[in-house]
Amino acid sequence: MTDLLQQAIQHHRAGELPQAEQLYRAILETQPNHPDANHNLGVLAVAMNKTELALPFFKLALETNPNQMQFWLSYIDALIKTEQFDLARAVLKKGLERGLSGEKVEQLAIYLNEPTQIELEKLLFLFNQGKYTEVELFAYSLIQRFPNHGFCWKVLGTVLQKLGHLEKSLEAKIKSVQLSPNDADANYNLGNTFQDLGRWNDAKKHYLQAIAIQPNYAEAHYNLANALRKLEFLQDAEKHYRIATKIKPDYVEAYVNLGNLLSHQGDVKAAENCYYHVTTIKPHYANAHSYLLGTYNYTTNHSPESCLAAAKRFGQIFSNVVKQRFIHSNHQLQPQRLRIGFVSGDFLTHPLYYFLEGLLAQIDTTKIELFAYSTNSKTDEVTQQMKSYFAG
Repeated sequence: MTDLLQQAIQHHRAGELPQAEQLYRAILETQPNHPDANHNLGVLAVAMNKTELALPFFKLALETNPNQMQFWLSYIDALIKTEQFDLARAVLKKGLERGLSGEKVEQLAIYLNEPTQIELEKLLFLFNQGKYTEVELFAYSLIQRFPNHGFCWKVLGTVLQKLGHLEKSLEAKIKSVQLSPNDADANYNLGNTFQDLGRWNDAKKHYLQAIAIQPNYAEAHYNLANALRKLEFLQDAEKHYRIATKIKPDYVEAYVNLGNLLSHQGDVKAAENCYYHVTTIKPHYANAHSYLLGTYNYTTNHSPESCLAAAKRFGQIFSNVVKQRFIHSNHQLQPQRLRIGFVSGDFLTHPLYYFLEGLLAQIDTTKIELFAYSTNSKTDEVTQQMKSYFAG
């Protein structure tokens, strides 16, 4: 039998696989549990890309002779190749308990328990390149290998949200927080998904948890303030907007939303100060200019001339940054009706309506034809009223 095994091994080494397989199987006909013949048949199957067929041979070889380190390595490697990661981890754990050691064993342990640095760098590289579909697929493949790796779940949750899969994103982010409860970013990300789903109390809970872990987390304070405002805890919302701006003095979104909150509460002068501050630190932030001009309509310390001058400055700022002027070559020099288009996200219940309605009502539709282009999918009863003023 030893001679037969040696002949089979010689054929195997010479690449004469059919002859080697025939001899290995001949051995198994008389000794079904022969460890070397079983193991080498498994090696043959792997070489022919038939790893699934190799598994029972490796398993039997290992059970027959568990003292042979190569049998452990071959079986674990085949389990990995067939993506049976849980079983591979279980077999490796059993081998370690029996004293299995060495460089190859350490490499398998790393592969099965932690993504490599190269894999994590690839995941982040794809994310930073905006290749979100590829990130999703790669993150799922890593999670299949490392189901308890919190960072992989965190990245998956974030990319699913960017792809618009909010419910799936929520599941992934909940898993991330379960695995890494003291990860401030994981709690913050989960809060963001709850916010997008309109679950403000749940969002509040996880923003607070993120802040408890990382008190100077400006973005968590800001989004907590947004949630608190939705929940009508206005004083607490103001507090956290102010904390966010203290931590991050150039946090223009926090200043603008603080201004909106103060304006809503009737403190128009304080709101004006917030908006004005934003224009000094980020001159091209359009919302701040727009809101600032809006406050001038509710205070008495601005003359009509100063309001007009401010509006002109606003127009000049954005006129200067226009890189390409729109040129309409397909037009009539003397059209029967001038066609004017309005582009806005506020064709609904909004201060815009109260300023615009009076103007629209005075338009001579025999001379001017109006068109509205909404950038907002939301509509309400005001939207329906405004439609009567527009041809399309």
